[in-house]
Amino acid sequence: MEDWPRILAHYRKVDVLAERPEGRIVTMAAFRAGVPIPVSWKTLQTIDPDSGRVRYRHIGGVTRGMLVEWRLTSGPRGVETTIVHDFAPPWPWPGPWLARAVICGYFVHAIADQTLAGIKIIAEGPAARERPGS
Repeated sequence: MEDWPRILAHYRKVDVLAERPEGRIVTMAAFRAGVPIPVSWKTLQTIDPDSGRVRYRHIGGVTRGMLVEWRLTSGPRGVETTIVHDFAPPWPWPGPWLARAVICGYFVHAIADQTLAGIKIIAEGPAARERPGS
């Protein structure tokens, strides 16, 4: 993850601030494709290799309180990756709409899609493009 800015063009930085028993405190910053608006957040990352899950609890930034879970499941065609975002801040109206439509719909999901697409290209490498059905 610390290498994401080197391998994924939309990431500006990933800094590990602290290693704690409950997980790593990390700051992350990225751009949404086509929009030169920088976004950043601070998160507590926990990794459970036995279940193939990586969890993030956003502890800073506009997405404070967001829970994110990456689920990595091995299968016959490789590793299936699912990302689940749960963000329901207790903001007064129009806060819930703003969180759902703008923050999640326009920024969070777009950045997650860019991240998944970039990691897929890197993981599969040139050989994957030569396989039928890739």
